[in-house]
Amino acid sequence: METQEYKLSINSDLKQISISGISPSARLISYSSDIDFTKLVSGLASFMDKKKLLVPSSENDRSDDNSMQLILKTISSIIEKYNDAIKALDNKKEDIDYISVNESNNDNIDEDLPF
Repeated sequence: METQEYKLSINSDLKQISISGISPSARLISYSSDIDFTKLVSGLASFMDKKKLLVPSSENDRSDDNSMQLILKTISSIIEKYNDAIKALDNKKEDIDYISVNESNNDNIDEDLPF
């Protein structure tokens, strides 16, 4: 399965986290007050058509601040759930392909029955 790298950048002055790699333009998440992950989730929903697993860039920003660590962990959890959904879609496709092949191989199995 193909992978796509995503990058997280923290702008402390603007209190924003930029997530690039899941859409043509970076998704911005503000953490100045209530945190709204809707832009991230909608970006991931659109990205699902590509059927690529997301992997973090080695250059992702990190933080020693406990609040920021919680936000970054939440983003990571959302992306992990996205990856789980992509894997499940891929497994479902493999199951359908397997069933289709086996059904076509068994089309003539009833011909051997005496009734």
